[in-house]
Amino acid sequence: MRLISLCAGSDDAFALSLCGALEKFGGALLIQKDSVIQKYLYEPDFIIYHSENRPKLNVSNALIIERSDNDGLIFSAFSDSEIESTFKVGLNSTNDITVSSIAESNVCISVLSPIKTFSGKEQLPCEIKIKDSGNNDIYVLLAAITVLLLTDKIENKYFIEV
Repeated sequence: MRLISLCAGSDDAFALSLCGALEKFGGALLIQKDSVIQKYLYEPDFIIYHSENRPKLNVSNALIIERSDNDGLIFSAFSDSEIESTFKVGLNSTNDITVSSIAESNVCISVLSPIKTFSGKEQLPCEIKIKDSGNNDIYVLLAAITVLLLTDKIENKYFIEV
């Protein structure tokens, strides 16, 4: 199970949509303010903790996702309670992961910089083609794909249905 903490500017709709997008990939349990939402069948692969403030993490293999000043996302990956890497996800080429094209229900996401996954593998720059149901915000898609990359949940980078 992986812990994902959403804070600093993420809203309830973003948290719920990310939980729904991860449902197909092992499921997620969303814990926020005064509610707990289950989006899994047996046991969730992801726990999403949504709060206003950045939490102190004392767990391994966790992520903190925050909104950046330029409307992108900042991912901080933790290993043994220490920040191991930080990278940017957004809509322009200065980010480490970005959208390269959008056409009807297909989205192409580019990994522009090497990223170390939780298993220790290095994810090299690549393109990931996604078939989107049309219900997801582009930032939810970017966040979900980034989480799936970091947790080695993406096997076929050519076509993923979210």
